[in-house]
Amino acid sequence: MSEIDYIVQDLIIEKEGKLNVQQLYKTLRAWFNANKYFILEKEYKDILKTGSSDLNISWEAIKKADDYTKLKIRVMLTGSEIKKTESNNIVEGNMNIKFESLLETDYEDKWEGNPLFKFVRSLFDKFGKESTRSSHENDLKEATYDLYNKIKSFLSLEKF
Repeated sequence: MSEIDYIVQDLIIEKEGKLNVQQLYKTLRAWFNANKYFILEKEYKDILKTGSSDLNISWEAIKKADDYTKLKIRVMLTGSEIKKTESNNIVEGNMNIKFESLLETDYEDKWEGNPLFKFVRSLFDKFGKESTRSSHENDLKEATYDLYNKIKSFLSLEKF
């Protein structure tokens, strides 16, 4: 079984007011594409489609660092008391955008089959890959904060 370590947790942007969901989507997608992440949309519940007053969008972006390590960034957009505006793409209400990043090692479970392999893997993680792991952690942390700052800038520049 792969091992998952959280690098950044509970990085949250709170916004009250109007939001162009389509532009936010495009900004996120452009950042992930530019940084070579593969995007999985885990959840999409939009008031425009469901008619409820809640908004839930969840993405998981994955980047293969090497044959042993994957970098993941999760973005969760939740909104409450959301109302439609005169424009189809703009909604109004209370929104939170949460960012998390995690490092997944042995994602193909190559070292899981046998207790001896599992022990060797733990030694390998501790002593053999320590500098590479540290580098991956720093890269992931920088990427997460870069995305966070990009979205924060987008939200503060957006005027209606």
